[in-house]
Amino acid sequence: MKHKILISIFSIFLIISFGNVEQVRGCSCVDYTPQEVYNLADIVFIGKAVEGLIEIKEGENQYMNTSEFQTFEVTEAFSGVKKGEIIKVDGGEFGYCSFSIPFFKNNEYVIYARKNEKKNIYETNYCLRSKMTDVATNGMKEFENFLHKKLMEDIDFLREALPLKKNALLIGRVGQTTDDASIAKISINDKNFPKRTYFTKSNDQGNFSIELPEGEYRVEVETPKGKKLTKWSKEKLKSIKLRRGGEMKLFIDLEKVK
Repeated sequence: MKHKILISIFSIFLIISFGNVEQVRGCSCVDYTPQEVYNLADIVFIGKAVEGLIEIKEGENQYMNTSEFQTFEVTEAFSGVKKGEIIKVDGGEFGYCSFSIPFFKNNEYVIYARKNEKKNIYETNYCLRSKMTDVATNGMKEFENFLHKKLMEDIDFLREALPLKKNALLIGRVGQTTDDASIAKISINDKNFPKRTYFTKSNDQGNFSIELPEGEYRVEVETPKGKKLTKWSKEKLKSIKLRRGGEMKLFIDLEKVK
């Protein structure tokens, strides 16, 4: 069903001020960094709105939706989606303190969205940093510079910080000695990006090796039957730090379950 909607210039001004905590008559939302909202979102992408708001009559700020939900074609995929995939996203209903986003057909957007399981739809809003990539403001240079800065924070993060190069090496052994060596599944979780987990497995000699991006990690080991991590190993695996171009040796000690 098509909906007609009136959006004033002032409303658009408030809605497109993405990336900053704006307090409008007591309204506010959390000032998430790109990394924080990336970790919260179920899907993250840049995409073109193939269905969305279109202007009914030029110059009267009257629009209607071309579909019940806004539909995007993914042009750059960062989490939870694939390039070329068609995704339906709800930008919310307009109203007081709604922080809704107007998605205009044929425009490009950066989208961070969460899944509403009950409605079976992805949802986003102003507070999740979703935004249009075109920040032109018809001569409002200071405001345009502000929007461009916020946009580039997201673009730089998604295109440069996320696709980290594997530039460090983690090698190690599960078991104190060759005779005590164990085959074990090892998961290595990036502490700064909870969604990013790497996996490896030790061989029958207990040895393992894996290339990783520099950073801080938490290591988990699926121990063999009848064995468990020593208290010392448990503490050590909570946090390991890898440096660019560096190599770390990690010895994981086991003991018999009593």
